Amino acid sequence: LPPLPALPQPQPLRLSVGLPYAACTRLLMLWDLSARLGPALRLRLRSLPLAALANAVRCAGALDYSLAAELHCAMLKAVAQDYEGLDEWGAWVRAVQSPRLPLTWPALTAQLIDVSDDFSVYCERRDEVSAALAKGEYSDLTPCQRVEVLAWLADRALQSERLRDHLDRRAEFAAAKRRDRAALVEQEDKAAAALHSARFRLQELLGKMIGSASSRGRPRAAAAK
Repeated sequence: LPPLPALPQPQPLRLSVGLPYAACTRLLMLWDLSARLGPALRLRLRSLPLAALANAVRCAGALDYSLAAELHCAMLKAVAQDYEGLDEWGAWVRAVQSPRLPLTWPALTAQLIDVSDDFSVYCERRDEVSAALAKGEYSDLTPCQRVEVLAWLADRALQSERLRDHLDRRAEFAAAKRRDRAALVEQEDKAAAALHSARFRLQELLGKMIGSASSRGRPRAAAAK
């Protein structure tokens, strides 16, 4: 065999947002989450280019801020469902469900940060981030801090009942497809076996008919002589 042609060199992924390696890794995970679970989060975007997500983190313009707001609102709505029915969370849940959420999401995110010990795992400057968001000053955060806030919210959303139900339904759908495929393969195998058996019987019947015709022809030939 002739040698295989050389493979093209992969092009490195470049994100001009000035983020350290860990933040870029989280950004890629957020992009994958948005692409895979966008319908479950009820994102209006059918697809989210990586460059658009990077721009949302950089938040250089109004459209970038609008996308950042939509992502945070989607995560907050998913998280809020787990707190429905709890009296102490009633006001916060109602605020998340309010049509004013696109305006109030920074302050609501700050309230959630203040009562969540796990945020310190994502961001070292917890008080600074919470204070900026409480004032509605999302632009005061660095791009790295914005990634940390969004990554933390995404992990909280992944643990929410809405996404768990979505993942369970996807798993059930995949299992049903596998069962249907297995049943179809079994039916095809049975049909192939039945066809093989029918062909064998047909060949056997044809052989008997030819043999019977030959045996009837021999006495006639002998009588003619």
